[in-house]
Amino acid sequence: MKPPSGLPDFENPPAVETLLGVYFSPLKRWITPYFGSFWHTIRKEYPNVQVQPPLVSEQGLRLELSSERSTLRLSGEIPVRWFYYHRSKRRLIQIQTDCFIQNWRKRDERDSYLHYAELRPSFEHMWKRFCDFLNDSKVEAPVVQECEVTYINHIDRGKGWTNFGDVNRVVSGWSGLTSGRFLPMPSLISLNAAYPMPGKGGRLAVSLQPGIRPDGKETLQLNVSARCKPGSSRSVDVLKALDLARGWVVNGFTDFTTEQMHEVWKRTQRRGERR
Repeated sequence: MKPPSGLPDFENPPAVETLLGVYFSPLKRWITPYFGSFWHTIRKEYPNVQVQPPLVSEQGLRLELSSERSTLRLSGEIPVRWFYYHRSKRRLIQIQTDCFIQNWRKRDERDSYLHYAELRPSFEHMWKRFCDFLNDSKVEAPVVQECEVTYINHIDRGKGWTNFGDVNRVVSGWSGLTSGRFLPMPSLISLNAAYPMPGKGGRLAVSLQPGIRPDGKETLQLNVSARCKPGSSRSVDVLKALDLARGWVVNGFTDFTTEQMHEVWKRTQRRGERR
């Protein structure tokens, strides 16, 4: 499947974070000190680090129960995830033994949106450096299982909607209608949907949740995430899978939201690598 061309674009998109990720089988012969060793190779560009709990995974963790006692045993390395923060404070790399993720995060309202065309080369460069580090450290190359592209969007109250009775102005498939007149306007709405990606065994997941931003503004957080399996673990196939996932995210976001909101975000239709 080829990535779609002529994707929708928006002059003022609501995206506050994007994610490009690669998920692979747990790395063989990886040891915890390698997190620090890899940081040493990228420290000029990524000067700050943070250690976080791992993403949900069952790798290396086993719970054993018996009639006499319950014990929790960790096999192998203690699971952790390292964050490497770029000096621009706009990007970060996340690494654990079974995934490699690059994020862009909007810092404030003045921070300009970073398009996929700018994120992809950065991801490709850092993925290559990571794979080169694994090779130099005699760690087996990643066996890639899935690739992911995720966009996190904040649709703030007052920008196309004012209350939860207005969600039909945001989401194209939500009418908000009931079969009678008993129910009042909802005080909370949460939506989840999943769509198959034909031919690759992938899926597009969409969720809408109300929330409060750190600055106190009420918002609807719309997450659009696509995952698919690459043709192989080679970088060229990994990038093709990311391109495909990105196309599904952009078209899925556009289909899931209304034309009214597209006007708010100033939709354009142009060919080339933008959103």
